[in-house]
Amino acid sequence: RRVHGDLRVGEIKTCERHPEADSLYLLTIDVGDKEKNNVTGSTVRQVVSGLVKYYEVKELVGRKVVVFCNIKAGKLKGKDSMAMVLAASLPPPSEEGKEI
Repeated sequence: RRVHGDLRVGEIKTCERHPEADSLYLLTIDVGDKEKNNVTGSTVRQVVSGLVKYYEVKELVGRKVVVFCNIKAGKLKGKDSMAMVLAASLPPPSEEGKEI
């Protein structure tokens, strides 16, 4: 069975701390959906993300991110999450100043 991932570039419209979890953000992300959803009442998706220790709120709003859109929606600490933000980082430079 073959599964196709629906990866899209989306723009983070809002970002706030999750009221029930210190390590989570509650994001709204515009991924180009045409129809309104029943969670946000608009075309943006609500996503719960664990990016608190990597980014400040002001660094995320307006940022373009890759979003995995066709995962099963679920609840994280009581809030609906309708997608997953994909994140990556570069390894630290080697001692010679070259990337590994």
